[in-house]
Amino acid sequence: MHIKLFAPLAGIQLSSNEDFIFDSGVISKSQRLLQNEIITPHLTRVLDQSVIRALFRNPFFFSRIDVKDSDPRQKGVQLAQSLDSIIFTSWLLHDNSINVPHAVFWNVSAPHEIHQFNSQVFYSNAEGEVQDVQISNQTLRQICDLHLLFNKHFSGPDFNPIFNIDKHIASDDGVQVTGNQEYNKYSTIARAFLFVREARRNTNIISKISNLTMALETLFTTDRDNIAHDVSVRGACYVSSDLGEREVHYKAIKTGYRIRSNYLHGSRVQSPYDQQSSLLSFAQRLDILTRRIMFKVIKVDSQRFVDSLEARRAWFSVLTSDQK
Repeated sequence: MHIKLFAPLAGIQLSSNEDFIFDSGVISKSQRLLQNEIITPHLTRVLDQSVIRALFRNPFFFSRIDVKDSDPRQKGVQLAQSLDSIIFTSWLLHDNSINVPHAVFWNVSAPHEIHQFNSQVFYSNAEGEVQDVQISNQTLRQICDLHLLFNKHFSGPDFNPIFNIDKHIASDDGVQVTGNQEYNKYSTIARAFLFVREARRNTNIISKISNLTMALETLFTTDRDNIAHDVSVRGACYVSSDLGEREVHYKAIKTGYRIRSNYLHGSRVQSPYDQQSSLLSFAQRLDILTRRIMFKVIKVDSQRFVDSLEARRAWFSVLTSDQK
């Protein structure tokens, strides 16, 4: 059975056998018109087909799709989650965005058989905007490598919640529980990535900044006292050994805390961040800084961040010893 999968504002080939296609447009009675006027040009503009074919030949990605499943809705959910994980992971390499509000299946062998499911894939960039996805072959290879690290450190139930926090998750005994009820079971790194995900799913810049700050707090806090200062110092020292850079990063994280405090307490954002241009510029800076930190966490220090609270506190003390 051949199935065409459509989603507004996203064009992406999702199978080495070319059975599945994400694309912009509406269902047409003319398959030729659809192929020639909608699928081909949009697909070419957004992503090179050979890149996507190579991606889904990768065992990690293709294993996420149960090709034996005959239920088209389930296939669609799996495809959408794969797309979600690709775009989410690629943020660790560079800022990006995507918007797939919904998807519709069209069974080509039975044109009147239409299936629809709601499985939104939405990430905005640091400025809260959505633009076309552009992924190079080199980036694709890096994404695959990062996914292997995700798979290593977030095996079992600890990886999927990153993409399913707002959905119902089936537990081992078959009981349906919400992602919110599972939150306390997540590791420190998984919780931090949940805040990154919420930041990227939000177009409100102040909320985006607040969530990025919360991601950093999740990683670097160990006590309830002097949280803003401790997180700022630890984050700055973690990502750089240069004293000048550390000062810049420290001030950036502290600024994130001030903006978050204004936002969460219903206060006005203070100057100069009451101006849109200054707020956008800072959002970009914090996004870059958070990305650098999260990339290093995944590539280098993932084990440290799943150590006990006491072990992390001791490590942070050594890390910031020259800043005392």
